[in-house]
Amino acid sequence: MKTVVIIFAAVVAVNANQKCTGVPRKYNGKLCASTTHYHDNQKGACGCGTDPNTPFSWNMHSYTVAANEMLFDSPKAWCGKTCGRCVKLTTTGGYVEHEGSAPKHGAGQSVVFMITNECPRNGNMKWCGQRIAPHECEREHGQCAQNGGLNNFGYAVHFDVETGAGQVTQLGWDNPEVTMEFVDCNQAHAHNSKTPNIQMYHQCQCAGGNGKK
Repeated sequence: MKTVVIIFAAVVAVNANQKCTGVPRKYNGKLCASTTHYHDNQKGACGCGTDPNTPFSWNMHSYTVAANEMLFDSPKAWCGKTCGRCVKLTTTGGYVEHEGSAPKHGAGQSVVFMITNECPRNGNMKWCGQRIAPHECEREHGQCAQNGGLNNFGYAVHFDVETGAGQVTQLGWDNPEVTMEFVDCNQAHAHNSKTPNIQMYHQCQCAGGNGKK
């Protein structure tokens, strides 16, 4: 118990620019997430591309994200349960100090992304190292991170946002803090074609077990 208190105190100490509070962090009653951005020119852990490892154009150029390992479907590293699901990320106006900056358009900017990849804790521990579910520990040979299900900055969820076409730059995002909620992909696509729809996801290699989104 003492260790948990010490870890939490460290998290509180870096939250001067974070709008989300509590354990896990929430904002206006909604679960919060930290974000980063990436581009690796690969098809990702939902198989949204062709062999050997080339992404579909929409997977690289549209609004897609890699979810932290626990949300994706830990300990799976391929075809996780959230593959093809869409999540609305809304800026709070906050960010993690020294890890980003305030979003250009302030709080309340909402963008819908499709999950097409995983952010593994291996190599990304401070962002995507949330503890896996206790019942999965045995499969992981008992190696569960003792961080209460949060990353180093107090978030239960993290999204690494694809920026193969400069999507993040165009949004004015520099690793902003956001709230998250799952939404309907097709409705979001109808509103903004940069959000992939289910027809696009059905091209992915993992679509067979994730038909209802």
